[in-house]
Formats: sequence, structure tokens, C-alpha cells
Amino acid sequence: MDNLTFPSEPFSVQPEAISVEEMRSFDRWAGEIGLSPLILMENAGRAVAWASKNFLPQGRRNQAAVFSGPGNNGGDGFVAARYLHNWRIKTDIFLLGEKEHLKKEAKINFKVLLNLKIKCLGLESQSIRQAVLAGLKGYDLIIDALLGTGLKKPVEGKLLEIIEAINQSGRPVVAVDIPSGMDGDSGEILGAAVRASETVTMAVPKKGFLNPQAKAYLGKVRIADLGIAYRKKRLE
Repeated sequence: MDNLTFPSEPFSVQPEAISVEEMRSFDRWAGEIGLSPLILMENAGRAVAWASKNFLPQGRRNQAAVFSGPGNNGGDGFVAARYLHNWRIKTDIFLLGEKEHLKKEAKINFKVLLNLKIKCLGLESQSIRQAVLAGLKGYDLIIDALLGTGLKKPVEGKLLEIIEAINQSGRPVVAVDIPSGMDGDSGEILGAAVRASETVTMAVPKKGFLNPQAKAYLGKVRIADLGIAYRKKRLE
């Protein structure tokens, strides 16, 4: 009962890169054929958890911190946290934004975490945020699920504070879809961005990943298999 093991690998090979809008079209098409956003989120989060476990030695207790925003990217982080919890990894969730503002699928997965008694802490309070960020070196792994691919303005305020603390922690970081702070189309760094050890991108690499500047932030890129393959002709 005490042996800690992990499941098989949920990744795919996809050589082409697409724009943020093309990815949104893919998501819409997946919904049209009956693959719900909740299923896509489940597959995405499981892939993130699987990539994360490679940074956590088997056979001992590990601790992971998941930083989530209120959107679908954050929802992927919630799913990843549940899988890590199931694999007996102590996992804490840190939410930037009010839980009342969570998007539909993210809210469903957040409720599951609460029902499982997984620690979920909001970061709106300055004192709580500072205490959390000061303790990051105590974790074995950090998951960045703060922002998705739609960012178009420089990060600032609380978000900037969190990104800088993650980068200064010295801990391995797995980014969900794209490192927070990076433009998905251009690969430009908008003020600051998470420097990931590994990025688990959803279904297809993003065009911004081709920017040489992005490589220092992406780390190793893995492509999550969401259960349906991307084909450009399907969306034309």
C-alpha cells in the first residue's frame, strides 16, 4: 500500500505550431463534435500532473504548490492537483482571484478539491500572499497555472509579485500550456514571465514558442494529448 507509482504517459507528437485564435477554433470544434470542455480540462490536467511527477522522486513524500488563476488554465491546474493528491503527493492550491469569478469548468474542479479537503488558499490578502511566497523553497515542485495564451498586456501588481517569487524560488516549475507572462502568438515576454523547467502545452505548440527569446522560459516542451488530434483542414 505504501509503494508510490504513476500511470502511463499521456503525450503526443505534433510538429506544427498554431496561433492562439487557431487554438480557440480547435476548442470550439472539439465541443461541436461532443468533446466537452470538462473532458478537455480533465485530459489537460492529467498530462500536467504526469509531467510534474518526473520532478518528484518515487518512494517518498513530496510537496507541490499549484498557482492557479480563475480561467481555464487555472482549471487545468486544479485537475493536476487532484491527480497529484491521488498519487499521495501533498498538494496546496494558491488561487489568484476570487473563487466566485472562476469559470464554469474551473469552478467544478475547484469544488472537487474542496470536497477532497485539499488545501486551497486565496492570494488576495497581502499578508497571506507574502507568507506563501516566502515559503516556496519548502516545496519540491511548483505548477504555474496562472495565465493562459490570451495575455496581451504587461503583468503587474500581485501577478508580477507572484511570478518573480516563483522565479526566485529555485524550485522546478511546470507551466500549464504556456509560461505565465508570455504572449502566445509572438513569444514576447510581457513585463515578466515564469521561467519553467518544463511546459505542458495543450494539443499543439503555440506560434510564440518559435521565438528564440521564448526558449529560456519554456524549458522542455511536452504536448498534452487532449483525446482528439489537431488537424488544420478540420477547421477550414
